[in-house]
Amino acid sequence: WGERRCGEGSAAGKRGKGGKISHSIVEPDGPLCNCGKRGGLEAVSSARAIARDAAGKRRAGEAPILHRLANGVVDMLNAKLVFEAARQGDAACLHIVHHAMRTLGVFIGGIINFLDLELIILEGGPSQTGPEFLGILEETAMASKMGLAGRGTRLLVSELGLDATAIGAAAMVVELRLDGDRLSGSPAGSP
Repeated sequence: WGERRCGEGSAAGKRGKGGKISHSIVEPDGPLCNCGKRGGLEAVSSARAIARDAAGKRRAGEAPILHRLANGVVDMLNAKLVFEAARQGDAACLHIVHHAMRTLGVFIGGIINFLDLELIILEGGPSQTGPEFLGILEETAMASKMGLAGRGTRLLVSELGLDATAIGAAAMVVELRLDGDRLSGSPAGSP
């Protein structure tokens, strides 16, 4: 969800706050995000959003398969269980997962139109859904892009799994430190 990379550098912008694509608004009247805005991609399509929406359906008695999979324990609910309930035919969970994957797919289609990328690497909860739901995302992304933009663009799931963000953040810290050392003329790692 975190950052867009350009060549070998970050696209963090003038103040270092850019590249936060997960806070792009995809549903203006959508759910409230942790950033305080409504309808950001993270608030609509993240694993946390999927679990939140499913919890509401479960409380309303509309997700019986999900309820059974969680053994009736509220704290057991997570996106992984929602995806499994959807696989087993829970209509409410299917709706939630399809909505999240389609929303993410339309957003990715827009990114392809804007940047004409060769490769998009997915990470985070929704990327761990399995081929049946990733297919919805990819199909929607490709249908949402313009004709020639993104011709041959590939969508891959990160081999780093849910650790991708932490590993990327650590790599950025090292990169920033090395860049700072090069700019100041100090040897790498010196105080």
